[in-house]
Amino acid sequence: MKRKEVQLPSLTIQPAVIPQANVNIVSSSNVLGYKKQDNVLEVSFLPVTTMAKQGAGVIEIHVPNWYKVGTSKDYMYSNLASEMCKSDCMTIWLSRALFGTIRIKYRAMKPECLSGKEIVIKCAQFYNPIYQKKWTGFYVVTYDNEATNKPIERSVSAYLDATKFKHVKIEPKNMTIQPSNLEIGTLSSWTFFLKVPIPMELGCYVKLYYPSDLTF
Repeated sequence: MKRKEVQLPSLTIQPAVIPQANVNIVSSSNVLGYKKQDNVLEVSFLPVTTMAKQGAGVIEIHVPNWYKVGTSKDYMYSNLASEMCKSDCMTIWLSRALFGTIRIKYRAMKPECLSGKEIVIKCAQFYNPIYQKKWTGFYVVTYDNEATNKPIERSVSAYLDATKFKHVKIEPKNMTIQPSNLEIGTLSSWTFFLKVPIPMELGCYVKLYYPSDLTF
C-alpha cells in the first residue's frame, strides 16, 4: 500500500493586536497648527506580548493627515525629519519619515523593556492638528530583526486629544483692510487681506469682528 503525501497549507501568523488603551499620543505643544522643529510627538505603548527578543528590531509609527484638500495633502510629521527620535528603552540608530510613517530601527533594548513595560518614544518635528478634536489614525507596529522584518504587534487606531488646544494667533501684520472709499462717514466696501499661518481645509470659515461704533 503506497503512502500518500499530503501537503499542508502554509500558515500566515497574524501580529498581536495592541488595544487603544495601551497607546497614548501627546504633543509637547498645545497650540493648534504648531510645527516648529522643537515640537515633539510622544508615543507611549504597552506591548501585549513582547518586543523583538534579540533586543533589536523595527518600530513604525503611522500618523494621520495634517490636512487634505482635493489631491493636495500633508501628514502630521515632517518628511524632512531624520534622526529625530529617541527613547530611554533602546538605542535608536536610524529614524526616517516618509508619507506619514516614521520608521525606527533600534538595538540594545534594555531587558526590562522587552515585555510588560511601557515604551516611550519621542520624535521632534511633529505638526500639531489644525483644529480642535480628537484626531484618530495613529498606529504603532513592531517588527522583529529578520532580513525581512515580520510584524510582531500592531495597534488599533489611537488618538491625540486636541479638544483643548489653544488657537493659533494671527499677527496684526498678517491682516490688512482696504476700504473702497477713503472719505469719512461715507458708504464703503472693505476688502480684507488675511494670511492664515496654518492650513485650512474645505469647510473651514473665517469669522470677523468689528468695533461696535461702526455700522455695517
